[in-house]
This record gives sequence, C-alpha cells and structure tokens, in this order.
Amino acid sequence: MRAEWENEAHAPQLTVLRATSVMGSGRRTTRLLAKFASSVFSSVAGDGTAPTPVTSVKALAQFAVAVGQFPEPLPAVILQPWEGATTGSVLRDAGRRNPLQLPPFLARAVIDAGYWVSRLANNRFNGAIRRLEVTWFGQRQVPGWAHENGVIPEPTCKRYCARRTCHSASKIRAGNGKGRNRYGCGLCRCTACCAEYVRIR
Repeated sequence: MRAEWENEAHAPQLTVLRATSVMGSGRRTTRLLAKFASSVFSSVAGDGTAPTPVTSVKALAQFAVAVGQFPEPLPAVILQPWEGATTGSVLRDAGRRNPLQLPPFLARAVIDAGYWVSRLANNRFNGAIRRLEVTWFGQRQVPGWAHENGVIPEPTCKRYCARRTCHSASKIRAGNGKGRNRYGCGLCRCTACCAEYVRIR
C-alpha cells in the first residue's frame, strides 16, 4: 500500500510504530512480570545492568502523539525508544526485592537447553524461553530515529512498575485509600512491603 501511495502528491503517510514490551494496568504480561519478580525465582544473568526493552504504556502513548505531530516526513518503521530500564531494575521495581544474580554461563546453559527441548516438541516452548532469555539477559538497545530527532517520551517505566505491580504481585488487598503510611505510600496499608522497597533502593 505504501509503495502505491508514495509517488502521489497528497497521499497519506503510513508509518509503523513498533512498541516493545509494554507494561500497563490489567495486562497479562504485567501480572506475570509481577508474579515472577516477587517470587523466590526472581533472577537475572550477571549483575542485572543489561538494558531491557520493557517500557510503560504511558510512555508509548506520549511517543505515539509526538510521532503523529512530527512536522517532517517519517520513516516507514519507528521503534519505541528505550526508557533506561535494566534487567535488575525492572524486577526490583515490580517485585520490591533484589533478584538473584545467576552466573551468565549457567543462565545461558539453561536457555540453550530449553531451546533444545523446545525443538524436540516442534518449537512449542520457544515463546516462553525467549521471554525468560530477555528477562535474564535483556536486549541490546541502540539510539534510533527517536533519539536522532529528539522525540523522547518521559521515562515512566520504573515508576509505573513500582506503583502498579507491587501489590498485585504480593496479592495484598488495597486499603480504604485514606491517608498514607510512614513511607509516603497511599496505595495500601502494607508498610512491610514499602520498608523493603526503601531498603533495596
């Protein structure tokens, strides 16, 4: 379709905005992340400083608006920019605990073994294994169109994970919303959770 339009004088411009791993309230992906991050299995490969493509739905919305208002011609495909999250920071924010740091060679061996088993099952488990691989090792991020043109949304992934996933992860019922605890949190009455979060930060 784009090929048919691109030579017409007043043709509409078609651009694909590729989102990454978007966290949002009510999303199954976010619930699964919170569950993993708050469990004893929460872990990363190495020291947890590898960049991860996890982003927030708020940043995606801001970026979509900014791209739509950009006054110059757009490329055919635009990738949502990195918000600065790392494999370790995402799990700490979502689970309010420090993830276990696995030796990279051990984590890689587990991933390779998983892909081998998946091939025997007609690649049935490839999706789940890939998600674990990105959780452990992250994904390399490079500056793209958004950075080159200064179209960068406000980084909200860290705040969003901390606010939205903590209590769904630990299955704590929200309080009545009156006042805040001594850590300044108004989400619930769980001071133990907030105390742990303050400690590891």
